Amino acid sequence: MVGDSRGLGDLLRSSMDPVPVFDFVMTSPPYWNMLHKSRGHNETVHKSRAEKGLPQVYSSLSEDLGNIESYDEYLNGVVAVFRQVKTLIRPGSYLVVVVQNVRDVNGVLRPVAWDLALALSHLFALRQEQIWCQDNKRLGCWGYPTTYVSNVHHHYCLVFENA
Repeated sequence: MVGDSRGLGDLLRSSMDPVPVFDFVMTSPPYWNMLHKSRGHNETVHKSRAEKGLPQVYSSLSEDLGNIESYDEYLNGVVAVFRQVKTLIRPGSYLVVVVQNVRDVNGVLRPVAWDLALALSHLFALRQEQIWCQDNKRLGCWGYPTTYVSNVHHHYCLVFENA
């Protein structure tokens, strides 16, 4: 299936009969427009893909949540997707959202994980969080020599119940 995930319910209804009801959903939304931004002069997977002529972004479509410039519009778009997910999962079932806070090009830390946890807690009951530590990632010297920028090698796995 290909389509705008904000219309997930309609997409499933138009292609499946009956529409499946899920007991568990685990997903990771695009981390805002992070793939469009330079990571400085460090060697990254993103730059390595560019050198090989491989895509660096998922699409150029305006409907792609990863292409939205406004942080608030991005958050609203992601919440709209999960509003659709809520109609497709059983009561008492679980949703896990894997997400990371990101720094924008101005150096501002955008608390994507925390903002999504707060916004989604109006639709689902936030039950717990787990930290996924990617301790196999290479360290980068991101802000040197002018700014301290820590390496972010963890994601939040936000666990919600469709209560």
